[in-house]
Amino acid sequence: MSVTAFASAEEALSHIDELAIDLAIVDRIPHDPEVEHLVSRLLDRPDAASTHILLLDRSPGEGWTPDDARITSISSMEEVQAFIQRSQDRQTSETRNTPEPGSAGIASTKRACVLVIDDSPTFRVAIRAMLAGRWDVVEAELGSQALPLLQAHAIDALLLDNGLPDSSGIDICRQIRSRMEYATLPIIMLTGSDREESVLSAFEAGADDYVVKGGSSVTLLARLGSHIRRYRTEIAARTAHANLRQSEIVSDARRDLLAVVERKTDELQRANDGLERFAALASHDLQAPLRLITSYLGILSARATVLDDRLRSYLDHAIKASSDAGLLVNRLLHYARSGWTDTTKDSIGDSGQIAGSAVSTFAQTLVETGGAIEVRPLLDVLCDPLCLRQVFENLLGNALKYRSPEPPRIIMGCVADGGLVRFTITDNGMGVPEKDRSRIFDMFHRLHGADIPGMGIGLSLCLKIIEARGGAMGCDPAPGSGSVFWFTLPAAVPTSFVPGQAVA
Repeated sequence: MSVTAFASAEEALSHIDELAIDLAIVDRIPHDPEVEHLVSRLLDRPDAASTHILLLDRSPGEGWTPDDARITSISSMEEVQAFIQRSQDRQTSETRNTPEPGSAGIASTKRACVLVIDDSPTFRVAIRAMLAGRWDVVEAELGSQALPLLQAHAIDALLLDNGLPDSSGIDICRQIRSRMEYATLPIIMLTGSDREESVLSAFEAGADDYVVKGGSSVTLLARLGSHIRRYRTEIAARTAHANLRQSEIVSDARRDLLAVVERKTDELQRANDGLERFAALASHDLQAPLRLITSYLGILSARATVLDDRLRSYLDHAIKASSDAGLLVNRLLHYARSGWTDTTKDSIGDSGQIAGSAVSTFAQTLVETGGAIEVRPLLDVLCDPLCLRQVFENLLGNALKYRSPEPPRIIMGCVADGGLVRFTITDNGMGVPEKDRSRIFDMFHRLHGADIPGMGIGLSLCLKIIEARGGAMGCDPAPGSGSVFWFTLPAAVPTSFVPGQAVA
């Protein structure tokens, strides 16, 4: 749709024969013969059958009132806009998703939005009618509304009247250009004058184009479309550049982080290797004198025949202490081995078979105590079989060691827990007080002193093995009496078991 606006009926009459008119919006002024003349001329044109006239009658009932089906009388600009909107809806529904010529490659698929600032309601309605099939339109009549509307809407181009009631379009253009975020926004000045000084002033203020009102609407559409395409292409290019730069920053940060992790991993590995070498050396250097002490104490005990009971007790305690010291050195060396946390040897282990092997270790103890260990079906996990057996043996050994006066009853089971398997070892033993349930995994922490043999290292080693594989370990009270020790390890394969459901 082409739109031409005139400031008066007299001006319109001088150009009426030059135009092909589909819709005429006439602002009726009572008792103005030129308006009546203009309407009559419109109705008498050769193409009048296809012309519709909207007669904006602000004072209904006064003066001349035409009676013609081609004329719709309205009383406000809101009614003009509603009429045009209804007419444009059909066209818009067909063209809304049609890309503009030359717009291929532009990232945004959302319709462009044009801000029109002009104090003439008639001109704004005409512009909306012209643009509605192509772009969305936001309107304003004052220059002071420009910045608030630019901030509230995603505007792709601004049509700015030079003669506004509150300020000149030139001043508004300068204000907009002073804002960095609008440095490249297309601004097209609208004016009724084509004087060279007016054109130069507009360009000096930062306008991108200059259009004289009443000129070709086809030219205005072409210019506006070109500016919108250029602006959207610039935005797409800036966005792509920003995304690329962000990607480069993230990539650099990831590379630096990986380098730090690799360096720290190497340092940790060297420290672990050094610790293991130190533990082996210390074990060797300590075991030699301890073995010598134990041997001489054994010789003294065998040959001493005149010792009273008190001295004999001292000698027995010394022999036991030296033996325990040697055992402690061996356990510390055992704990310091880096192999417990080396997950490169992990494989899919048959948990049931590994548990059976661990149970066989305590066959004699079970006979002596009248105890029993029930091994329920166990899910396979991803773990070094030697490490898993070490955990099983330690927990079973503790369950037998810290038994109650009743014959020990131990149950080994598991439940699926998402991508993990939660193993449980339930006993009817002495139990663990609530205050000690977290501390028992600390190195050298023991609950029963010297009454029950042990070094306080076993549970710390188990926790070390489990945590190295992303699992967890804990202790809960068993129903009735005793304890439930549990730990989690990664499942060997995805399981269809519901989390928390016992394996049968």
